[in-house]
Formats: sequence, C-alpha cells, structure tokens
Amino acid sequence: MQSAWRRCPPPCSKHTLYQWQHFIEKPQQQRTQTNINLCAKKLDAVNKNVLGVIGSTPLSSILSIPLQSTFDYFHLVLEIHFRFLLSEWHNIIKQNPKAIIFINEFINEIKYPHSFNRRPTDFSNFHKWKASELRSFMLYIIMPLLIKLRLNIPNCFPEVFLSHFLLLYVYVRVLHNLTDLGDVLNMPMFIHFYLSKFSSLYDQCKELYSVHALVHLWQQVQQHGSLAFHSLFASESALQVFEKLSHGSVFLGEQISYWWCVFQQLHYKHVHYSPSLFTVDEIIEDNFIDLNNLARYRQEFDLSFNQKFGQFHDSSFKYYSRYKAGLIT
Repeated sequence: MQSAWRRCPPPCSKHTLYQWQHFIEKPQQQRTQTNINLCAKKLDAVNKNVLGVIGSTPLSSILSIPLQSTFDYFHLVLEIHFRFLLSEWHNIIKQNPKAIIFINEFINEIKYPHSFNRRPTDFSNFHKWKASELRSFMLYIIMPLLIKLRLNIPNCFPEVFLSHFLLLYVYVRVLHNLTDLGDVLNMPMFIHFYLSKFSSLYDQCKELYSVHALVHLWQQVQQHGSLAFHSLFASESALQVFEKLSHGSVFLGEQISYWWCVFQQLHYKHVHYSPSLFTVDEIIEDNFIDLNNLARYRQEFDLSFNQKFGQFHDSSFKYYSRYKAGLIT
C-alpha cells in the first residue's frame, strides 16, 4: 500500500512516520505491478527513487511484487514490533525488582512440550532471544504471565498496556493458524483499534512503517493462508544446511542449486539392505537383453529348444541376460 508519510517532529526529525490518523483520513490505493513497472521506467541518473521503486527486477515477470510478495510475520511481528514492545515494557517493569524475579520464576517453571527446542529464559535478556523464543513467548506465555503479574504485583505494569496489547495478541493468534477463514473478517477491528491508540501509549516517533504494515496482515492471510505457513521460519531453519552447499564468495546461488539437486537425487534413490548378500541365488530381471540379436537367432534357438525338450516354448517364455549367485553375476 502507498501511504501518506511525514517526518517526526523536532528535535528528532529522523523517522518517516506512517501515522494511523493520516491513513484513515486519506486511504491510499493499493499498488499494482503496472504501477511499479511504470515507476521503474522513470528511473535515471537523477531520479534514483521513484515512489519507493529503486530498480527493476526480472522476478517481476513471474512474480507480482504487490500481491505475491508477503510480509513475513517472523520479522515484522516478532523480531521488530514485539521486541520493541518488550523493550518498552521492560523499562517500566524493571523499576520493581520483585516483578523481574516474578517473571523469571514464572518462565522457569513452565513445562514445555518436547518439540520446543528453544525456550525463553531471563526476561532481562529478551534482546538476545531468537525468533523462535519470541514466538513461544508471544503466542503461549505472555498473556497468562501479564495477567498473573497484574494480580500479584498490581502496580508494576499499567493495565492500559495489557488491554492495548490484547488487541494485537488476538489479531496475531487468530491469523497465525486459522481454523475458519471466516474469522479473518473479524480481525480488522482489532488491529484498527490497536493502531489508533498506539501513538498515545508509545513514542510518536515509533509509528513507523513496521507498525503500519500490521494492518495488512489480515488481507495477506485471506490471499495466502495462515501466517504460520508463509513465514521465514522454515527457510531460516535450513540456512545451516544451505551454508554447507557453497564455498567461497563466487556464484553462491549456483553452487547451492547444483549441490541441492545432487543431494536430492541421492536422497531419493531407493536403498536396499540385504542380509543375504553373499548367499542370494537368483535370476536378475533387467533390460539388458539385445532384442535385435534375439530376433536374429530366434529360429536356431527354437530348434535347439525343441530338440532338448521335445516341444516348442509358448508365448509366456521369458529371456534373462544375467544370473546371480552371491557376489558373482
């Protein structure tokens, strides 16, 4: 989406803001591939950036950039927005050391399923958490933790932050793994209200595009399915494998593609384990018979067969080229 933007007010003036108020007052039309292509044609030595387009790519001939390139909730929601929220909350909660101790004890007492390989620990080190730890913390831990924290230490965390975050929590939890596509239509009101109150609770300079982009996730889910199924979690998990498929710094993509194809072919070969490797005694069925030679000597073979067995063979007669006895063929 194209959106009205402006710089944050002095003394900062460093950030490009995507304010919810301006977006609602003047909704922008959705960008199209045609629009992006036209902007790319206007690029030259002077105009190096035309409405956010800085170049053309051959990918646009097979992939619609506005429609088929999705926001990755791995980075957008967890690594950027949720980590920012944790930073703001930590600055508030750390004023009460008992609250930090309470949170850490709550986290350490959790009994995780065996499939949770990474588990968040020490709330004060949230900035070091991996994306999978942030995912576990946001989707499964944060709400019961904050509610229990409010009940046990009421004044350490303002209720308004909890109520506000609940809107985002419902929004992301529903879109993360849908059970009914009809639920998507109920999601806009949650994120709209969340964004409308965001600048009143947090620094106005933080109303960036990474915050604004949250409003489009429900539309993305309508087109591409649940967030869990088109995030970068799967590919990020495979980076270590891809890294081993290339060396140096030249033609990395070509190297990875080549060795990936080789390994895939090897992987799909059927492997047979034979405990009777040295004792097997059998005729080998293969396609090594030379049919031309077979036709050339068929008459002589039929006569020899008749002389030996006193009859001619029928149509079910089969020919084999090899016989195997142990390792001898």
